[in-house]
Amino acid sequence: MPEHALRSPETPEIRKHRRFHHVPAFRRSRLMIAGCAVAGAATLGACSPANIGTGNQAVNIAHAYLGTPYVYGGARPGGFDCSGLTQYVYAQLHKYLPRSAEQQYEWVQKIPQSWVQKGDLIFFGSPGSIGHVGIYVGSGVIEHSPTPGQVVQYTRIWTNQYYVGRVA
Repeated sequence: MPEHALRSPETPEIRKHRRFHHVPAFRRSRLMIAGCAVAGAATLGACSPANIGTGNQAVNIAHAYLGTPYVYGGARPGGFDCSGLTQYVYAQLHKYLPRSAEQQYEWVQKIPQSWVQKGDLIFFGSPGSIGHVGIYVGSGVIEHSPTPGQVVQYTRIWTNQYYVGRVA
């Protein structure tokens, strides 16, 4: 693959500063993932985000809420629905997520399933009709708040029909 294909796309913002580190962090990560998507999966090692620690922190925070009851519309430690859990966990890391699973899907950076890392969000349904979200904890497992009558729990991903999003 030619070297120029591995470079991040140069935007007017980057051109203005000519130094990538002057670009705000959220913009840097979006540019990096966009550049990686253009370069292809062969660049996965070079394209791994610098904020892997955030994903690990999200998993650690979420772990504290295992066993919390499902509450429809719940977004607090007394009870969570699926998107309430993800929103609450990332709020503890000062990261904004909208309220519903569909809105969260629209908000996050979409990445290939093969690039999934701890803390990424796993979405079920289809674009325009996302019905469920969980936090990836590793080894094909998510933490989520599944349905009424259940509690926040770990579950192996039950289908290969899902989408992965990274919170910037």
